[in-house]
Amino acid sequence: MSAQKIVHLPTAAEVEQAKLSSRTLSKYADVDRVQLSLRGSNGEADELVLPGHVLQILLDMLAEVSQGNAISLIPYHQEISTQDAANLLNVSRPFLVRLLEAGDIPFRKVGAHRR
Repeated sequence: MSAQKIVHLPTAAEVEQAKLSSRTLSKYADVDRVQLSLRGSNGEADELVLPGHVLQILLDMLAEVSQGNAISLIPYHQEISTQDAANLLNVSRPFLVRLLEAGDIPFRKVGAHRR
């Protein structure tokens, strides 16, 4: 998985939708699981059950969008190249490598490559 994604800054309408959705879903933040009913603009409808920790991730994402921030999701143990990490952090690769070598950010080497 590459860390590079298309960045989508939320529109004003999306920010407002995220605020409303966050307020609604936050009432269920302390439950073990939540059942959601979905209905798309195409008329399709489904129901799904989410574990509580997945709902919390969704709430965290909505909180960022409600502040007008773009978001990206990367698996916790995902190893990425130094270039992908630099792009994600919006810094140069040489600057990131200096941080790695100084011990400021943990990494491991796979052959000659830092991950």
